[in-house]
Amino acid sequence: MSKLIKSAVLGAGLAMLQAPFGWPPYLVFILFIPFIELNFSQNSRSRFLNGFLFGFGYFAIHLKWLSIVGTDAWLGLSAICAAWWAVASLLSSLHYNSRYWPFWFASIWTMIEILRDHLPWGGFGWGQLGLIWIDSPFSGLYATLGQVGVTWLTFFVVALFYVRIYRSSKGKPSHKLLRVALVGTAVFCLSWISINFQPVNYSSSEYVTVAGIQGGVEHYGVGIGNDPYAVINRHINETILNKEEINKADLVIWPESSVDKDPYSDSLTMQKLLEMDSEIIPPVLVGTTIYDEDSLKSNSAQILNDGSLFTVYEKRHLVPFGEFMPLRNIIEQYTDRANLLSHDFKPGTFQSKLGIAGIQLKVLICFEVADESLSFEDIESHSAILIPTNNATYQNLGQTEQQAVYTRIRAIETGRSVFSIATSGQSVIVNPSGDVISSLNQDEVGLLTAKISKTTGFTLASKLFWPINLMFFMSCLYGLLAALRNSRITQ
Repeated sequence: MSKLIKSAVLGAGLAMLQAPFGWPPYLVFILFIPFIELNFSQNSRSRFLNGFLFGFGYFAIHLKWLSIVGTDAWLGLSAICAAWWAVASLLSSLHYNSRYWPFWFASIWTMIEILRDHLPWGGFGWGQLGLIWIDSPFSGLYATLGQVGVTWLTFFVVALFYVRIYRSSKGKPSHKLLRVALVGTAVFCLSWISINFQPVNYSSSEYVTVAGIQGGVEHYGVGIGNDPYAVINRHINETILNKEEINKADLVIWPESSVDKDPYSDSLTMQKLLEMDSEIIPPVLVGTTIYDEDSLKSNSAQILNDGSLFTVYEKRHLVPFGEFMPLRNIIEQYTDRANLLSHDFKPGTFQSKLGIAGIQLKVLICFEVADESLSFEDIESHSAILIPTNNATYQNLGQTEQQAVYTRIRAIETGRSVFSIATSGQSVIVNPSGDVISSLNQDEVGLLTAKISKTTGFTLASKLFWPINLMFFMSCLYGLLAALRNSRITQ
């Protein structure tokens, strides 16, 4: 029992390396290597349980913001994510006697994280270990390896240190420290080269000015406030208040869910939007919820301009239990909180189509920032990524700080500026190097503006994403088949 508790404690400590805590990422070695040591001293059943408790300790801390929905939702999702880590813990002991075991260890843990990002019900890949390096000298590696590649490298170096430094009896301690220093220096040099020598070009003469409005909300947490027009009124008021500066911009961004009601079925909402439109020169990208004839909803980004409103993007990667309810019939028997999502959202079917003054801008919505593949789609023809988001449910609970990390990594990975505009914070504008150049904190209201240069070219991360994923898949498949073959030979 004490070993299981130790696994949970180590996992909880590992979560402290992520936002909003931000402990030094180098502690990953102090926290992960003892887990590996503990795990390999167990039988298969214990390895599975150790992995589960390790993962549960990690996700229970990392996803604590979900407790606002309910303790059962928070612990249930933590358990689902931890189950994936239990499988990784069990399988990572294969090929331990091989000199290539660190490669296998990193590949199986990373493959499990990729699967968690897609399964079940579309997946929930929040909290990959590769996120921890965003504020380190190694953050430049995201431009070449991407988030998944950096996650693999993290597991690989941890496993390599376990075998060559922690468990090895060869070499003096001073020699081991020298090896660590040499590896760190080599990775730092690769990181610097990665961020500074990507085939991406920025025009100094072609650009657009983009403004973002954070108008605030009247109600945090689960449910809605008393005034169904509160959020739209706040964003209209903040827009009009900053009208003089906004009218110098080429585009205005409102957050996800900044328009409370379907403007096509609620005449007052449409009236409010058109009245504001008559005072604002540039088009406004507004976040709306649209109902179809089957009462399914779409989370839409629409352009308001010259008295018209039309859709440029519908969210495609939906959040299970947040935007659609798997197992609805079962859950409704267990809790009436399923009624908070009385109608499911439907996924969008097309990429964003938004061009301003000849410059193409990619639109993703909220949780989609965690999906690397969406950011890389046709990125060569886009100059920036716009992310309208709504984090009011999890206000001041740590979720928005975690999303800001994804925003910064997406900027480095794509070599593009990224605008993440929230209803109630944290709104950020991030440059292609991953630096936050302008922000509004939670509970603030206001305006953010920046220029977007026309950007051409691509980062290596955008080109290597699918080959890297395929490599991990083929490596894991080969390793599993080899283990199966060896087990038959020894029987």
